[in-house]
Amino acid sequence: INRRTSLVTVSLGSGAEADVVFLFTSDICGESARLPRHARAWGDLAVLQKAVRDARVEALSGFRNEVAGGSYPGNAEVAGIAQAELDDFRERLESERD
Repeated sequence: INRRTSLVTVSLGSGAEADVVFLFTSDICGESARLPRHARAWGDLAVLQKAVRDARVEALSGFRNEVAGGSYPGNAEVAGIAQAELDDFRERLESERD
């Protein structure tokens, strides 16, 4: 076809005779466990993505456990307020009610 037309031809799994050979970035990088039959992966991002998912689950589980156990937030993570400023804030809240 490519030799018989002046149109730009694009191949997505139909061979190398086209003007453009197209492949999805996700296939090139190996982002899924199963590739389409017309694709080849030059990377293995699926392994890295699984490692990131596993690390995310581990981090979120740690957060949940420490919140439930009462160890987070601790004093180091709490942004405090001066007592005078807190008293002033409370007074303003009360005056807004009236």
